[in-house]
Amino acid sequence: MTTDGADALAVLNSWFEARGRDTSASTLDAWSISRHKDAWVFSPGGGRRTNRLHMVRNGLVVAYSPSTEPTDAAYARMKLEAANTFGPAGPEDIAGTRRHDLPDGTYYYLEERDPPLDFGPVVLRATVTDGYPQDEHWSLQEKTWIPSQRLNPYRTGRGRLHLFRAPKDLAERWRTDVQRRWDAENDEAPALSGRTPDEDAAAERAKSLLKELQSFPGWSGISFRGMSAAAEFGKTANTAVARGLVATSRDSRVATENFTTPGVYAVMGTEGRGIESVSRHPKEFEVLFLPGTAFGIVGTIDVDGYPVILVHQAKLPTENPDIDMADFKARARNAVASGRAGAQVPITSPGKFIGDID
Repeated sequence: MTTDGADALAVLNSWFEARGRDTSASTLDAWSISRHKDAWVFSPGGGRRTNRLHMVRNGLVVAYSPSTEPTDAAYARMKLEAANTFGPAGPEDIAGTRRHDLPDGTYYYLEERDPPLDFGPVVLRATVTDGYPQDEHWSLQEKTWIPSQRLNPYRTGRGRLHLFRAPKDLAERWRTDVQRRWDAENDEAPALSGRTPDEDAAAERAKSLLKELQSFPGWSGISFRGMSAAAEFGKTANTAVARGLVATSRDSRVATENFTTPGVYAVMGTEGRGIESVSRHPKEFEVLFLPGTAFGIVGTIDVDGYPVILVHQAKLPTENPDIDMADFKARARNAVASGRAGAQVPITSPGKFIGDID
C-alpha cells in the first residue's frame, strides 16, 4: 500500500468522480495525507451540511463517507466522558465552548475559535474497530478540527471542535484498539492520552503503587511533615484534600530535616500507610497518606519557640475531630521536644517530607 500523498489524493478524487461529484470539493492535499498514517480527516465543503469524512490509512485514502454531517439523532447515540479529551478541567473551561443539549438528555460540545499554532495535526489520529462510516451509523471520534482552509503545514484555519459521545465500554474498547494500531504504525508518536510513552509508563507505575499501598494496613498515630516557608496550609487554608501522596515521618527530626524548617505539621491520623518495612530507607520511618485524604487544622502549640501545627486526618474535610485534644497536644509536644533534644540524623531524601499538605 502506497504512502505517497499524491497517489492518495488521486484515489480520493476517484471516489468523488465515481459519484458524479466535482473533485474540487476535496480540500485535502498531498501534504495532509502524507503527514498522517492512520486518521480520520474531515473535508469541509461550502456549508454546514456538505462536510465529508475521509479515512486515511498508511497515507492512503481507503474510504470516505458519502453522508453529510451527522444529524442530531446521530449525535444522540454517541455518549462519552469529555474528560478523555480535555482532562480534569472539562470542556466548559475552554473559552468559546458551548454545550448543546439534545432532547433525549445527551449532549455534545462545539468550540469555535482560532486554534493555537501548537495545537497539532488538524485530524483525529485514529480509526475505529469495525468497518467504515456509513450514512446511518457514524463512527466514534474523540476530537476533530474542521479547518476552513486547506490543510497545509503553513497555516491553520479557523476551526470547529466536535466532542462526540459514546458508551463508556465501547469507547474503552475503541481506545485500546486505536492505541495498539497507532503504536504499531508510529512508534515515536505520543499516546492518545496526550502523554508520551515514558509518561504513560510512569502513570502505570503510579497506579500500581497506589494499588499496592491500598493493600497495606492503616497506620494510627502521630506523624510529622516539615512546613516550608511557602506553605499555604495553616496560613490561608485550614482544610485540605490531598491531590497526591502526602509523605510524613514518625520522626520529627527527619520530617524537618534536623529542624531547619520554619515549623512542622503534627498529623494525627488512622489511615496513613506505614511503609518502613518495604522502604529503601527504613530509618525515615515513613507514613504515607493516599490521594483523597482529608485534613483539617485543629490547633497550634509552641515547643521552645518552634511552631507546631496540629492536623487531624479525617474521612471528610468538614468532619468534626473525634480526638482527645489534651492528649494530642501532649504527645505532639513530647515528640517534638524529644526530636529537638536528639542528635542530628542523616537526610537520605532531601525535601521528601517538607511542603504543603495538599
